[in-house]
Amino acid sequence: MMKSISLVFILAYGATASPTDSAQLPIRAGAERLTPNKEGLTLRKWIANSNCMNLASQPLMNTQFAQLGALDALRDANLLEKVTGMSGVSSGAFVLALAATQDFKNNSRSFRNIWPGWANMIPKDQFLKTGGKMADPHLSSWYEKRVLNNVLPASFEELKIPLAVVAVAYDDEKAAEKIDGTRAKPVVISDGNLAEAVIVSSSAMMGKGCPRCNSGFQAKTFRGHFPTADGFLLDEYGTLGLSALAQCDNLIHFQPINYAQQLAPTKNKDLDTSPKNVVTLGIDVPSSGIMSMLWDQVLNPINNFRNQFAMGNVPLGKLANQDEIWEKIEYETAYDHMMEQLDKPMNMDPQDDEKHWFVDLDLKQHWENIRGWGEKMWDNKFDGQHGKYWDSTAERRNTMIGERNAKLKSGALSFKPCGNGMGAPECNKLGQRIPKYFKGQPVATEASLLHKEPRHAPEIKEETQAEKIKKALLNRFHSFKK
Repeated sequence: MMKSISLVFILAYGATASPTDSAQLPIRAGAERLTPNKEGLTLRKWIANSNCMNLASQPLMNTQFAQLGALDALRDANLLEKVTGMSGVSSGAFVLALAATQDFKNNSRSFRNIWPGWANMIPKDQFLKTGGKMADPHLSSWYEKRVLNNVLPASFEELKIPLAVVAVAYDDEKAAEKIDGTRAKPVVISDGNLAEAVIVSSSAMMGKGCPRCNSGFQAKTFRGHFPTADGFLLDEYGTLGLSALAQCDNLIHFQPINYAQQLAPTKNKDLDTSPKNVVTLGIDVPSSGIMSMLWDQVLNPINNFRNQFAMGNVPLGKLANQDEIWEKIEYETAYDHMMEQLDKPMNMDPQDDEKHWFVDLDLKQHWENIRGWGEKMWDNKFDGQHGKYWDSTAERRNTMIGERNAKLKSGALSFKPCGNGMGAPECNKLGQRIPKYFKGQPVATEASLLHKEPRHAPEIKEETQAEKIKKALLNRFHSFKK
């Protein structure tokens, strides 16, 4: 809380001098050894040599435009044809759901045209009905109406490419309030209502009152369980969804970061399902770009404060950039750099005994000099903290996944059809998968009926006397013809 207050006062009074560009930020241990591979293996050749390929997206809030730019480039280069499965969580749940659709090209274009921005998700003429808050249930409802329903099919079953997304089911509200990972289980979703799954996977609980949060997303009731929310806590690599998909040892791992080589390379064995042949694709978006949706909201109270003391407004152009500018830069530069990187030798760690390759899009040259002074201050503080968090939590994260991989390998845990993991597609007594949707419409099952209001039988309208006479005359006419 104090950090937020300090930032507001710094911005309210302004800086005596504009800060310089971001200080030299450290690259993580192991990243300094990365060099182009001697065989000259490129990403294009790597894909050509693969008989199958999975995609997974490591979660980082509000990076969907940068990830989408890279995905669109791969599609336009005809390099997504071998993709057999996709795994997403949180921010990656939506972008990979979009990439998995039957008409990804047009759906990508539609999304970029209709996207209102998070700060404007609830229409202005509806905002007062929410009590002036960007909060659930209205936030989730309008996200579904304005975005998801326009670019995604109704169900997982209608996707072109199999997809799994991850959420977290907390044991109770106290566990959700504390974000207690020891009292929570992952939910791996690969069937049923697609929009509902994307929303629950993205429902990051922030602020007061959670899990029934006063602002932003709240935890959800998902398939009868409350509270269920954003899956980041138990799927920080974004790879757990792979466990619900067909086995494939080749993986392109999308890794949003704040600057190139920010995070320590992750060993293949520390990813869910331990894929044997991995390409880590680094997509750099600074902290200020990630938080661009909040700059307008931050400025309003700041300018009110300054005006009380005749200090004038802080122009947004000098302080920061509108989120529309960040979205355009992220998408276009990620698309261009992805195309450029396709035929360059991928990096590797010469000390690594695994097949693990690295491609950094390195977008910083395009956003470095457009940042306002407020954004530079923000990045100087928070970009480094992201890397420190990643290092300090690596042991916990890798231990959790190691134990989970052992259970998956032994069969003690399964998220595939008929499996015992939360979210696994249900089966009947004969071991046959029970479909939740058919041709875009939900199919009533015994489990679903337990959580829904009973369907009423259609009202039977009694025939009038005139209708009875008409019916009798028609019957006599047909009898006469015979």
